[in-house]
Amino acid sequence: MAPKKWIVIGSGQRVREAALPVGWSLPSTWELAGVFSRNPKTIGAADTGNGEKEVAVEPLEALTAARLADVALVYVVVVKGAVPSVLARLAKLPVGHCELLLETPVLLPKHLGHLPLTRAFRRTHVAEDCAYLPCLPAIAACFASGALGGAPRAAVLTHSAYAYHGVALSKALLGGARVRRARKGRLAGGLSWRHYDLDGGRNVHVLDPRDYASGRIAIAGPKGVLADHDLSAKSHLPLAAITEDGQCIGFRAGDSEERMQKEEVALMGAPRSGHGLTVWMDGMKRVGLRRMLQAIAADRGGYPLMEAVDDTLVDYHLEKLGWYRANPFTSARGVVTPLALKTLSLAFR
Repeated sequence: MAPKKWIVIGSGQRVREAALPVGWSLPSTWELAGVFSRNPKTIGAADTGNGEKEVAVEPLEALTAARLADVALVYVVVVKGAVPSVLARLAKLPVGHCELLLETPVLLPKHLGHLPLTRAFRRTHVAEDCAYLPCLPAIAACFASGALGGAPRAAVLTHSAYAYHGVALSKALLGGARVRRARKGRLAGGLSWRHYDLDGGRNVHVLDPRDYASGRIAIAGPKGVLADHDLSAKSHLPLAAITEDGQCIGFRAGDSEERMQKEEVALMGAPRSGHGLTVWMDGMKRVGLRRMLQAIAADRGGYPLMEAVDDTLVDYHLEKLGWYRANPFTSARGVVTPLALKTLSLAFR
C-alpha cells in the first residue's frame, strides 16, 4: 500500500527536531508533500539516517486546493497566537477529506471561540506525545500482571511533568479519563506543587519546576510502588530504561518490558545528564509522536481534541486561580456549541 501524504504548517524547532524526523522514520506510512510557513525559507531538519536534511519551506499562499487534493493529514505547528488565523485560512479550502493534527495546547483559552473551525476537517487530533510515551506499555503491563496488587491508584511526579503535558501524562499513567479537581500551591525556593484528583479516587502529586535531568517518577498500586529511583517502600519495583551500547532500546517496569523498533531507537538520541527515566524524555516524546502518527494512519486516531482542550483548561485554572473543579463551565466536556465556546473564550480574556 502506498504511503499517505501529509503536509506540515510551521517551520520552528518542533518541526525541525521532531515532526520532520519522525515523519521521515515512517517512509512506508507517510510521505511529506510540503512544508509551509508565513515566509519562504530553507531549514535544516534532523534526519536520524543522514545527519541533517535541507527542506524548502513554501509560503502559506502556495497551499491551494490542488495541493491538498491527495493530502491525508495536515499537521499545524505554529505559535499559539497564530493558530486561529491558520485554521481560518485552512477552513476555506477543501479539507473535508483531511485529518488535522494540532500542536498542543490546541488554542489559548481566549481563542476557544475558533474551535468550531476544526469541523471543516474529517477528524482532529492533538500532538500530545506524553500520552504515547514508549515506557507506558511496560508500566501498564506491570500493573496488569498483578505485581503491585491491582490497578495504579496514585503517582508522584517530581520535576518530571509540565503544565498541560503533565495533565495528559497523569491520565496516561493512571488510566483516568478525567481530572475532577486540582490545586496548586507555592513552596520556598522557587518550588511549587500541583495535585490532581482523577476519576475513581486516583490522584497525582507533582513537584515543579520541570527538570528532566533530575526528574523522578513513582506510581503506587494497592500493594506496592513502581519507581525509577530507590524508595524505602517494602514492595518497590524498578522502572528504568533498557540500554545497550549507550542507546535506549526499551523500558522495564518490574518484570514487564517494552522493546522498541530500530527506527524508534534511532529517534531516542542521547539522554540528558542525570539519572532516572526522564533523562530520556526528549527521545521518548519523539517516539510517542511516531506511534501517534502510526495510529492515525491506521485510523485508530490520535490524542482526542477535547481531551487536550480539557488539559489546557485545567492548567489555565491552576495558573490563574490556583484551583480547578470540573463542571460544564470549566471543562471542555460541557462546551458543545459554537455559542458556548465563544462565551467561554470571552470569559478567559
